[in-house]
Amino acid sequence: MDCTHVKINSPGGNDAELFRNRKGAFSINVQGICDADLTFTNLVARWYGSAHDTRIFENSSLGMDLQIGKAPGLLLGDAGYPCLPMLMTPFANPSTPEQKKYNRAQIVTRCTIERTFGIWKRRFPCMNHLRLKMSTSLIVIVAVGVLHNIARRRNDIFLNDVYEQDEDEPNAINETDRKSTV
Repeated sequence: MDCTHVKINSPGGNDAELFRNRKGAFSINVQGICDADLTFTNLVARWYGSAHDTRIFENSSLGMDLQIGKAPGLLLGDAGYPCLPMLMTPFANPSTPEQKKYNRAQIVTRCTIERTFGIWKRRFPCMNHLRLKMSTSLIVIVAVGVLHNIARRRNDIFLNDVYEQDEDEPNAINETDRKSTV
């Protein structure tokens, strides 16, 4: 699980600055959860760019269902999320070999969502900057997520289906580190 920003034009109005993210661009912060096949199992596209990833998760229906035990499952998140019984995050300062090994495996596995976001945005370049009304933008984000899943399930391999680190993920490990841990 992670979030990615979809850039938008300023929505204008009194709440426009809520959409300005930490990098100074206007965006919609989109939460995605994917499986090992790089398909989205959950996509939340309704939060302004300044919303923190944790806030989005805590207010999502899946987050609430996981918290009360209504939905089974276990998610992996980056260090921006709190460690919860259903949400595994890396150790902040791993000191033992076991903690270091856990962090490495956790990061390698979590790169799946970064890869999914990267493929999604390359397959559908409109995800790099939407120039639509806000209500239309939210619909397009989810629709393009569905189209991505259809393409993945049909084995429609896009020529650019290779891993590239998403700009929102500063802690991703490089390809050499990935090979040494798998």
